[in-house]
Amino acid sequence: MDQDFQVPRSRIFVLLGLLIVIVFGQVIGFEFVNIDDPVYVDNHMVIRGLTLEGLFWAIANIHTNFSTTLNWISHMVDVELFGLNPAGHHLTNLLLHLLNTFLFFTVLEKITRDRSKSAVAAVLFAIHPLRVETVAWVADRKDLLAMLFSLLTIGAYWKYAMLRRPSWYGVTVFCFVLALLSKPVMVILPLVLLLIDFWPLNRLESDSPISWDRVKRLIWEKVPLLGLSGLFSWIAYNGQAVHNVMVSEAALPWLDRWLNVPINYLRYLGKIFWPADLAVFYPLSYQTAATWKIAASLLFLIGVTVWVLRRFRSAPYLWVGWLWFLVSLVPVVGFVKAGFQEIADRYTYFPLIGILLMGVWGLAEAVKHWNVSMKAVRFASALLGVGLMFVSWNQTRVWENSVTLFQHAVDHTEHNDFAHNNLGHALLAKGKADESIVHFNKALEISPHHALARLNLAKAYRILDRPREAIHAYNRILQAQPNHVVVHFELGKLYHKVKEGPHAIRHTRIAHALLIRNYGPDFDKTHEAEENLKHYYQVYDLKP
Repeated sequence: MDQDFQVPRSRIFVLLGLLIVIVFGQVIGFEFVNIDDPVYVDNHMVIRGLTLEGLFWAIANIHTNFSTTLNWISHMVDVELFGLNPAGHHLTNLLLHLLNTFLFFTVLEKITRDRSKSAVAAVLFAIHPLRVETVAWVADRKDLLAMLFSLLTIGAYWKYAMLRRPSWYGVTVFCFVLALLSKPVMVILPLVLLLIDFWPLNRLESDSPISWDRVKRLIWEKVPLLGLSGLFSWIAYNGQAVHNVMVSEAALPWLDRWLNVPINYLRYLGKIFWPADLAVFYPLSYQTAATWKIAASLLFLIGVTVWVLRRFRSAPYLWVGWLWFLVSLVPVVGFVKAGFQEIADRYTYFPLIGILLMGVWGLAEAVKHWNVSMKAVRFASALLGVGLMFVSWNQTRVWENSVTLFQHAVDHTEHNDFAHNNLGHALLAKGKADESIVHFNKALEISPHHALARLNLAKAYRILDRPREAIHAYNRILQAQPNHVVVHFELGKLYHKVKEGPHAIRHTRIAHALLIRNYGPDFDKTHEAEENLKHYYQVYDLKP
């Protein structure tokens, strides 16, 4: 990693491309998975391809889709090009990760003026096992797009800082808006730009005493960007509320979730430095961790922060990288709970850059200080690279289909009702209803109020022609959701199957009323319920 060792950029790009294709190229043969892929790809607007109506829909519904407007549009383009063939959608993700890696290396080299260290950082960024989820999961297109436009934002900001031209500030704002339209967690980007003002852009001239007036000017310079961050934070929060994915204070009090934040930071660090037992879903813990774990985690974070800040001038890459990591995770580390996962591998796609800055630049300084042989360093680096590739390649295979994905999650996590339910759903889709029931029951054992697992369980019993057990499962759902239209509709048919006419009529009448209210009289299922009612009245010789 010595600065005099300069490899041509073309060779670096070829190396990065080969590594990514070797590790992730297998995704082109993978299926869609039953977690979010149908929502984004099989969406009623997306499956029409790229249409004017679809574009207006993606823009107009910014307040209800977490502001992932560009995500919707990218899937429309995929459908236009590849239809619903998963190979094409996976190819797009692969190419976006390739583009992001090239762009990451290019931007990092520009702002640090160090090609060798930037190349090493780009290799680690490209093949780290925490990249697998983002590349292999079609529905995580949002993180790939957010990274693309965030790196373009940083590149445009570097040009603005160098040339001081307002036009480049305009480009910075434009790219930042595109990043926010990809995924609103990028609201933290103005703070990252402020960090790189200190290092590596050195806009404070660190060789002289810090000018607080200059610091204030740099902060004021970010005000338009911070204003956009505030706007999109509000849009994202309200969008998540619309979709009912916010964990309530009753389920997880604010104090408890905040106390878990230090532990979550250490969980992410642990996954970065020892990427074992990775899973698509890490279930949310509704219990506060042990006091000693909270205290130890907090002390560790404070200790590292103090240590890097003490090297404010001598090793600015340490505190810039550390704060990059801490700040980038703020929207997803647990202060606000959206979704029912504790942590997620995909959330590290941008924050990992901070740790790479600390590690690569820090290791280079250590090698120089201790006068270590460069041959030894290169051998160790190659060994690390091969090890990461092996782990990433194996982890990528997990995403081949929904069964392999959620079987892996069940095997590598505990108390994961979400994984059991999705594994059961995948088995049911493959005609393995008997096997699916085992996992639906396991999900309900972990979480008795898991309505979707109970609904799937009832469906499995229906497929196996076990109507009494299906009726019992459906009635358990009605205890919590008395107006569940699907449950009433299916109960009507099941009670007719077991020759209990009054019950069949009662549930079908309720389903018919709910269908008219929710979907209108011309909806297909409304007509079906109406015909079922007529048939039941005749069969059981009852009057309406």
